Amino acid sequence: MRLITIFSFILFLSACNSTGHSSKATFVKVGVKPTEHLASLSYHDIKPVSYIDSLGKIPVYSDFKPHAKKVAVYDGLFWEVTPMGQYVYYLAGDFKKNEKGLLRFGSQNTELRVEISYEDDAIDVAGYEMGYEYEQASRGSRLDLSDLQGLQLSSIDSLLDKSLTVDGSYYSRGVFKNSELGSKTSKSRFEFMKYKDNAKLVLLYEDILKPQNENEEPRYLKIIVSSKQADLDAGALSSLFKELVSVYHDMPYSRLSGATRM
Repeated sequence: MRLITIFSFILFLSACNSTGHSSKATFVKVGVKPTEHLASLSYHDIKPVSYIDSLGKIPVYSDFKPHAKKVAVYDGLFWEVTPMGQYVYYLAGDFKKNEKGLLRFGSQNTELRVEISYEDDAIDVAGYEMGYEYEQASRGSRLDLSDLQGLQLSSIDSLLDKSLTVDGSYYSRGVFKNSELGSKTSKSRFEFMKYKDNAKLVLLYEDILKPQNENEEPRYLKIIVSSKQADLDAGALSSLFKELVSVYHDMPYSRLSGATRM
């Protein structure tokens, strides 16, 4: 118990270490219940900046260039998720909104998100988990993203090795054949689940961007594209995933501010 307490204190100090020379998040303590906190907020008029026609007019809420000096953060954008210092460069999805106009995290059927974290603990955890998860996934299917062209989401199980679970659902995970996807240090993988007429596909790209000089901090880059809309164009989804990786994988270093942790 004492070790846990000490570790939590270290994370707290790390979170609070936000200076003019750091992009780390500011620790914010909310001392009221979530319902009371929500009631105290002003209305957020979050409007799409564009739409993705190939996915049936999916709203795009954030679309910042890789070299942007000011990007979105979770606080004031999402609800039903705890901000942990993420900076959001790209966000699209059919999110539902709460009564204050915030996007309800997890309510979407389809999502495309690119985010960066400068948090030491997030980087440490991601560094371990992305390697472990990739190793596990590499024992499964190998998927060429171009094979998804012309297929609906619910039909791609024919391309994959599947594991049958006790409730009759199918689950598959694996890695991509596309060796040119992103950087050499990155890890990319996918997960596919199907039960009767329901299906879900997750495409994930992760990388630890190491400092190039002493004035920079390490960063954790996460690109996630997912959908549980069974009749969605899987080819269009995979093309957008490759496009996001192409645009954001070699992210130039920027000093950002505004991220919070709670």
